[in-house]
Amino acid sequence: MSHTTTAAGIRLAQRPASPRRILAIIGIAALIVAVIATLLVWPFSARAADLNTIYLNSSAFSTDTDVTAALAAGACTPGDDGYDASTPANNRCSLRAALTYANTHSTAATPLTITLASDFLTAGAGGGFIPMNSPTISTTYLMDATYINTGISIGVPGSTGAKAPTGAAFTIDAPMTINLQHALGIKVRPGPGGTASASDPTSNKHITFLIRASGVHLLNCSDIQNGMTAITVDKTASDVEIRGGITRPIDNGYTAQFLVIQNGATNVTFADYTVGNLRTPSSPNEARTSMGCNAALCFTSGGNTQTPSDAILVDNVNFINVTASDSCTVGVDGGGCKSSAIYVAVRASIGSGNPGGGLEIKESTFGGITPTAAPGTAAYQYIYSNAYNAGDPVTHVNGLNFHDNRTTTVDDQPTNYPIAPNFTCSEPNTAACALIKLYPGSVYTGNNLIASNVFENPANTQQALAISADGGIAGDTEFHLTIEDNSFDGFTGPGIGLWSSGTLTVQRNTFGVASYSNANVIHEETAQLGHSYFGGSVTPTEWGMFVNGDPESNMKIGTWYPNNTPTVAPATCQVSFTATAPGSGDLANKSTQPRLPLRLDTFWTSDITAEIYVGSTSVPSGTTATINLPIPPSLIQADGTLLAGYLRLQTQSLAVDANNPESSQYSRTVPLTGSCTIAEVTALATDHGPAAGGNNLTITGNNFSHLDPGTVSIDLSTGGKCAPVTIVNDHELTCVMPASTRQPSRSGLINVTVSIHSAIVANWSDAYTYLIDGTLTVDKRAWINAPTGLSATDLYDAIIGGASGATELANGAAVAPGTTVTWTYTVNYAYTYPAALTPGTADIGVLNAQVTDDKIGPVCTIAQVLINQPTGCAASGVVQ
Repeated sequence: MSHTTTAAGIRLAQRPASPRRILAIIGIAALIVAVIATLLVWPFSARAADLNTIYLNSSAFSTDTDVTAALAAGACTPGDDGYDASTPANNRCSLRAALTYANTHSTAATPLTITLASDFLTAGAGGGFIPMNSPTISTTYLMDATYINTGISIGVPGSTGAKAPTGAAFTIDAPMTINLQHALGIKVRPGPGGTASASDPTSNKHITFLIRASGVHLLNCSDIQNGMTAITVDKTASDVEIRGGITRPIDNGYTAQFLVIQNGATNVTFADYTVGNLRTPSSPNEARTSMGCNAALCFTSGGNTQTPSDAILVDNVNFINVTASDSCTVGVDGGGCKSSAIYVAVRASIGSGNPGGGLEIKESTFGGITPTAAPGTAAYQYIYSNAYNAGDPVTHVNGLNFHDNRTTTVDDQPTNYPIAPNFTCSEPNTAACALIKLYPGSVYTGNNLIASNVFENPANTQQALAISADGGIAGDTEFHLTIEDNSFDGFTGPGIGLWSSGTLTVQRNTFGVASYSNANVIHEETAQLGHSYFGGSVTPTEWGMFVNGDPESNMKIGTWYPNNTPTVAPATCQVSFTATAPGSGDLANKSTQPRLPLRLDTFWTSDITAEIYVGSTSVPSGTTATINLPIPPSLIQADGTLLAGYLRLQTQSLAVDANNPESSQYSRTVPLTGSCTIAEVTALATDHGPAAGGNNLTITGNNFSHLDPGTVSIDLSTGGKCAPVTIVNDHELTCVMPASTRQPSRSGLINVTVSIHSAIVANWSDAYTYLIDGTLTVDKRAWINAPTGLSATDLYDAIIGGASGATELANGAAVAPGTTVTWTYTVNYAYTYPAALTPGTADIGVLNAQVTDDKIGPVCTIAQVLINQPTGCAASGVVQ
């Protein structure tokens, strides 16, 4: 391989030490980007003052008189990033003063930002809490507690006497950003024992932030504690963002609810936050009345308006309670307080029905919330919608999308609060023991979805249900909710229990081996629920994994069931068996015959649950059906044999609505055995790629379609893996190559090893080459008066280094005959490192580069040309 440079008469031949060029990877751009990112997020870095920013330099609460004086003195002038460490009295820009200024000066066109002054923060004075002491707060910053939950008078369902707050400690009435940088919290001072007292009668009626404007951003606001509510988004607000922070008042335990969203609020985002350990209600009705909703996120009416809150996003929020004791000691130790996560209160209305509207809850975690109370208590639930008492006004939900979340009763804790997961559900077979509770009076319209979530329950806790629903509706009436593609494990009772829920689709959900299921697998088909609230007393031996509690829930349709031993075709790895409709003797406990057409969903279980969804089969008519489905790769072992287990069915009747089928309970089981043809790897079809990685590596072979990609490992001799693996078809799989970590040069040959089920099936040495396509150039220059007696490389170094005294000749210069002229040849391998890579200290562009001059002949051989590091040699001759 050769490269011809732009310098006439010079050729530079490159001879790599291996069959391919030795090149390099990773660029300085990545380093620069990383440094900039660090500066942007590091809270203690100095920065130039921004003229649209108000800088806090005081952690005082500030009375109205203080605020007026501070603003008159110009203490909160935008752009003044000042802090007087020697005289604290000079620091008068408190949060209340800054908000007062911003509320009258910030606009949608030029919104202001409120944050902490640099020196105030670095000096440590910005840490701790704003002491929101009740006696210093004007009564205009208080609220009526019942307003938070019901929007009506206590004990008078249907009353039009709406209660509303007159203000808050910090009211936001203009578009702005408040960034407290996780350094300045806000804490109310509770009375003795955490309750209101004679000396502090208002300590349980505060709102910390009341947002009444559009375009408000609360960023990195941690430890926002209060006797009642940390943040309320008023019905007049829109485009609100609450992002970043943690509020878990383990030293207070008094905050009743963290975030309240009223009917009418729109486009609200609650993201990247951790919240929990809020106040536990002392009685069943307290959660509904005197103390608000007692949950991390509450949806309330904000009066009697039925204008729904809409376009609400909850993204990556950790609703986590930690435990330091078995009970919640209010005002002393919040570590024992186990609050609910999300509560939809009486008269609350969510979702306009417009595209993109409703309530989306995604990629969030729910933990440490274990129910301990009877029905009617809003405490300790993950999601709770309720109009429980007779005559209560209904709640409305349209557009719930609860997806890709993880729920568990025990999770995350600080190291100084060890987990003691000994909470128990006082009625373990009741609807009260559900993580998501949907009660009568909660009206669902439009499309609502609970999908692709993981519901877990530790073995040492008694948690009966993950989801319970009582819609108070009958027969074919649509509930407007689908529960699908979720994973359940560890629940001591039915994971899903329905009662009077009409048509509520439950499909493709799996149940882990620790889930409750009926040991009598035939009885699983017609099992009942086990609590009087769900239709009478039923012993646990009559439960099931998923139960339609009565004929008003999915008509309590019976399920088709497999009636012969499945057979497996090794070449195609397909399983075949027949299924039959239930007979009259199979329809116990008021079950009804499922109507055609229908769909049969097949599941695999190692015992009596339903760990893996296998596939679905349509049945348009008849009383029997043949089912042919491919075996899931996860069931195929390294030697081709199948994991020992069983198959069972769930029936989905499409007769009324194909998009919202009626769902049966799970069927009896039949054993599954057999084997599939073993996969084999034959060739590495890709032998090179860029050192930056990102390209696909292709491997060919046979019988790949049966493989679970997770069982295939493609290992590189540099220590990395080619991943993720994708099964393209029966004869081809691909993976994505990582960036090279080869040393000392990032380019060159590496080994590739393929394993299936941890067994090595192929090992190719020096089979793949990391390449860098740089630009190889040479720069030829002429000199006189160069030193003598030096080698080609030493002479080059002396001349280019400027220590030789040589004089460079200009292009076209005249030289007398007999003059000795020295030519230098500077060789460079130029390469722009992509942002994904970091340069190595010895990234080699070329090995054994031969420099040849058309006039002089061979000049030198350079052993290594490193990336972006010019090097060279020199040669001399006499002008004739």
